[in-house]
Order: sequence, then C-alpha cells, then structure tokens
Amino acid sequence: MKYLIEKSGLTATVTNIQWERIFLKLYVRLDYRDNKKKYDKLEYYAVDAFGKAGVKFQVIPTDMKNQYILRVNVTNNGTNQCIPKGIYRVCVCEGENVLAECVTDMGIVSSLPDMSRGFLYSELASSYNVNFYIEDGSVELPFRMCVANARNAMLTFPHNLSFPYRIKTAFVESFGNPRVIFRKLYKLHAVLAGKRREKTVLFLTEQSDTVKSNLKAVSDRMIERGLDKEYRILYSARIYTDRKPRMKKLAEWLKLMKSLGRSGIIFMDDHAPVLDWLKLRDDTTVIQLWHAGAGFKSSGYSRWGHMYCPPPQSCHRQYRYGISGSKRIAPFFSEVWGINDELVLPTGMPRMDEYLDEENRRRKTEELYEKYPMCKGKKVILFAPTYRGN
Repeated sequence: MKYLIEKSGLTATVTNIQWERIFLKLYVRLDYRDNKKKYDKLEYYAVDAFGKAGVKFQVIPTDMKNQYILRVNVTNNGTNQCIPKGIYRVCVCEGENVLAECVTDMGIVSSLPDMSRGFLYSELASSYNVNFYIEDGSVELPFRMCVANARNAMLTFPHNLSFPYRIKTAFVESFGNPRVIFRKLYKLHAVLAGKRREKTVLFLTEQSDTVKSNLKAVSDRMIERGLDKEYRILYSARIYTDRKPRMKKLAEWLKLMKSLGRSGIIFMDDHAPVLDWLKLRDDTTVIQLWHAGAGFKSSGYSRWGHMYCPPPQSCHRQYRYGISGSKRIAPFFSEVWGINDELVLPTGMPRMDEYLDEENRRRKTEELYEKYPMCKGKKVILFAPTYRGN
C-alpha cells in the first residue's frame, strides 16, 4: 500500500457512530482541500498497526454531499469470522493508494465511550468488545477502533467450589476431556473412508430423534431420483440434550464420529452443538437446510450479546451453504449464521414442494371436504400459530 495522504488533498472525518444489532455504521464526511480532483472509486478499510486490513466496509451513499455510511457486520469481516482483535485506523483508499485516514469530529469526541459496544457470549462469561477512542499525540484527533476479547473470571470459574474440586475440574478439562478422543476418532474414520467420503451424504439432526421436515424432503427426493445408487446415504438423528445411560450415550457418540468422518456432504436442519467444538475437514461440504421459513426470529449471531448466543467460533462458521425461502430474506439468514450473503441460496423450503404438487393438492382438498363438508364453496383460512413450551 502506498500512503499518499499528504498529496491527495482529501480529509475524512467520522461525524457519527450508530449500531444496528451487530452492524456497525460509521458516518464519514469527505472534504477536498484546494479544489483538488475528486475521487470516484473510493474504498474504505479498517487497517491494523501492521498494515493488514481487518475488514472492508460496505459504502452506503447518503442525501448529503460527500457524506457516506460505512457499514460492517462485526461478526463477519468477509471471511466468515469476527473482525480480528487489534487496533484499527479507518483508511480511505483508491486501489493500493491510501488517500486519507479518518479523524474524529469534535462534536462526538466526548461520546465515543458511549458509542462503544461489548457483546457478551458463552453464557455471559466472555465478551467481544468494540471500542472507539482518539489516539494521543496529535491535534488532528485520529480516529481509532479497538477490537478485543475479554473473559469474566467470576463467571468462568465459580468461586463457591472447593479447591480440590477446582483442581480436579481443571485436570479433566486439560487432560481427560472426551472431546479430544472424539476429535481423534473423527479424523481416523475420515482417513479410513478415503475417497468414498466424496460420495457419502449424511443427514444430521441433533434436535430430534427422527429425520423430518427439510431433511426428509431432500432425502426422499434423492431416493426418488435414484441418487441413492450413486451416493451412500447415512442418517444421524438424536436429541443432544437427552439424558440416557452412560454406555448408551457413549455408543451414540462413537456412531456419530464414524458417520461424520465417513461423510463428505452433510445436510443439517438446525444448530448441531457437536459442530461447535468439532472442526470438520476442509473438504467437507456442510449445507444448512434451516427449518425456519422466514427471517423474523432473532437467533444465532443476530442476537449476539444476549444469553445463549453463539461464541465467535461455532457450528455456523462451518456452513458451505445455507438456504432461504426467498432472495429478499436471504441477508437475514446470513446474519444469523455469520456467513457471507452469497453463501445463502434462495431455493425455497424443500418441505414445501408437496404443497405445489397439483395431484397432492387435489387429493388433500378432497380429504378436507370429506372431513369438513361445510368448507365447500367457501374460502378456507388456516390459523396455525407456533406452539412452544411444555
């Protein structure tokens, strides 16, 4: 990168900072000195002390001349990762040339601490912090953004436990954690499967003991098309939170590691907690067939900072693709999963295909009229609210 700040005749000033859930918005005003030429294709980056760009901002024009909104999802810097920790300056660039570094408007200097934001996760034991401040030693009020992680020691390690119990817990977590063994088993099965993994499909759910909804629809369609002769199809359906006898639970885990290791393509229909800590091989394609048909529900990274939100590294980061009901709601799904917009394919919900089948509609209509003859000749409205709880 070439720094042409002195020659560019351009000044960039941060005039306001706003948050929209996990989206940071910086309001920037450009000023041109000495009527120098104006630049048409400007890009904005957050650059750390080593000259590495932590994120490229989305640029949104405003009604005000030479004023723009720089927008970024702090949980996804474009590589399906949170913005890395570090101290950043906001640079205005044209190609490889840095034309300006953002300074701070005097009117917001005292409000910078209030504009900073901390996002709690891991049941409030950790925090991802985005803080704004002015770098000392200059009269130009250089704008700086500091990204850092913090842990709450009071919540991370309960102090009401006895000292021997704490030592035992620390030892088990360090040396006797079964996840270490499961990770090795997964890798072993992946090696033993060899090239057969490419033609092995796993339908995985950790929320139900049966394969249903979108998973069943895709599975049935594959079999209907004869793809079960080309691909080996596996199924894994269990309720992650179920309390079962220890040996039965162990047998489930061993079977799951074998299925995951043998599979090169994995379809899911919801969050799979096992993938929060088990990193799949890079040659594995994970496709999220989320059962939610609309993006109205606040979940995943869209509710970062609230109880039970995902940590920076979670199951969602491993999706190669996800699906949505339409193009317009696809961005809400990418926000939930913390992945790039282009990875969400607006295919519609697979389970809805049967509603579009004319023969199925005719048959179901006849069944409806037979059971409820009062519906004949009338418009029928179905009210089906979501039922939750016990």
